[in-house]
Amino acid sequence: MGEFSLHLEGDRAHEIPAKTRYLSCDGTRVVENVEDIFACHELHNFLNFGSQIKGSMLSRIARLKFLRALSLAKSWRVKKINNGITNLKHLRYLDLSQTSITRLPNSMCSMINLQTLKLKGCYNLKMLPPKLHKLINLRHLDLENSGIIKMPKYMGKLKHLQTMTHFFVRKDEGFRLSEIGALNHLRGILTISNLANLHDLDTGRDANLKEKCLDRLNLNWGRVVNREMSQKQEQVLEALEPNYSLKELTISYCGSTRFPNWVADPGLPNLVSLYLQDCKNFVSLPMLGQLPFLERLKIKGFDGIKVIGQEFYGNACSSAPFRSLISLDFVSMEEWEEWNICYEGDSFPCLEELVMAGCPRLTMSLPQHLPSLKRLCIFGCQNLETLLPKSPVLETIVLTECVKISMKHMPTWSSTETLPPLHVLSLKNCPKMESLPQGGLLSHLNRLRIINCPKVIASRKAWGLHELLSLKELAVGDDFEDVESFPEEGLLPPNLHSLVFNGCLKLKTINYRGLLHLHSLTSLAFCKCPSLSFEDMPEQGLPRSLSDLRISYRCRLLRQWCQREIGPDWPKISYIPRIIIYDEQQRVEF
Repeated sequence: MGEFSLHLEGDRAHEIPAKTRYLSCDGTRVVENVEDIFACHELHNFLNFGSQIKGSMLSRIARLKFLRALSLAKSWRVKKINNGITNLKHLRYLDLSQTSITRLPNSMCSMINLQTLKLKGCYNLKMLPPKLHKLINLRHLDLENSGIIKMPKYMGKLKHLQTMTHFFVRKDEGFRLSEIGALNHLRGILTISNLANLHDLDTGRDANLKEKCLDRLNLNWGRVVNREMSQKQEQVLEALEPNYSLKELTISYCGSTRFPNWVADPGLPNLVSLYLQDCKNFVSLPMLGQLPFLERLKIKGFDGIKVIGQEFYGNACSSAPFRSLISLDFVSMEEWEEWNICYEGDSFPCLEELVMAGCPRLTMSLPQHLPSLKRLCIFGCQNLETLLPKSPVLETIVLTECVKISMKHMPTWSSTETLPPLHVLSLKNCPKMESLPQGGLLSHLNRLRIINCPKVIASRKAWGLHELLSLKELAVGDDFEDVESFPEEGLLPPNLHSLVFNGCLKLKTINYRGLLHLHSLTSLAFCKCPSLSFEDMPEQGLPRSLSDLRISYRCRLLRQWCQREIGPDWPKISYIPRIIIYDEQQRVEF
């Protein structure tokens, strides 16, 4: 890298010339050559990315008085920064991301040349030095995913600050939104937390967000606000209007009853991602359908929503609603009952993923014509009883706790239509589902999961599984009340790589003859199979191709009989290279 630059990587030992001014290293090893580093008296940059710095080195690093840039990122051994760091008078860049530090020394606030302070992923760090505002040249403060829970006073005095990823609101002077408003150069990512703590005189306009070129904004009230305060929250939310250039927006725990006017088109024409979380008082959704570049939309915990209809789509006279949307999630919509589908055939032309989870009251109507849909996931929609969407490119169907969905609700294709390349089918706790789809729909299937669907399991001989040569992973679970041994000979396809038994509560024996032809089987797992054992299986009963065997803590007999060296069934499995038998503390699901 040149006479004055050196990059260390891997585990090889390197000689570090004393004239080195720019030193970087990466990897997971502990940094050696310590004396060589401290012999570099004119070192300007020491950038460490992942190599482990010993705690004893930090005090000596502080003697490298010409350092301009110091990174200790990902050095989890670093737990404390001592006062000696203030000796680095020329330091402009300090990266402590993903270290184990619990505090920063107050003396750091005298390092007036510091321009960048990165604390990303410092989970153990709860507070910043109280006089941080004295770092008058600070331009970038990265607190993303850190443990910081409150800000120091007067952050607005950092007039050069361009990046401040997080701000915590308090009622006291020096902690209000006006501190953000004073930062005229702020841009990039900003999360404003604890907005429920706003002072009565704080309107939200003091933040002056509309004048800041933010890419990502998270407005978090921190807790659900009483309905009595909803009008105040409505005014605040309206006043927190961001710049039209915003691309990602999250609103959480807001107590308002309606959305601000700026959320929908044309207020945020460049919005790409929108996440609305736990705003319990909202009674309707904004007109989001005409946001031209919106790709990701997630709505969670809106207990006040009972009907989604025309207002959600907006006026579609000019263009198709949600014309750029790729993923749509509805989660924990406890009171949602009805989805009035509008502009069927025109809306959601690019939608690839539809997720609906925890919508127990929703009964009828899902969009039917979704030409780009690849992934359909429905969880905990116990009253849903409607046709599922149809798509020529459908790859994944996951249905969990859909107690009223049956085969008649599954999409079908005529003989003249091209079948979709379905790769994944998962059915769990769907008691009305009678069988698996037929007609070649499963011909490309790679993964199949059938858990607690008794009618489907009962029809297993009609599945035609042995013909599914693409199937690599299979998980089954059922009481098997009238079946003592499973699987039947010839039931399973020959190319299986992974087989999981999950929740087979009354199954007593594995029919080893049904496994003998599985020459590609490498992984076998058992979970919640308390009555199952290998007692009747001969020593050569399991496929010799197995390289991985896992037994969960709820498989009482298997755990007992397969104990290493002493279990009576140990000789039957001892040839398998990797055997994991989980104890009670290791509650795993396969």
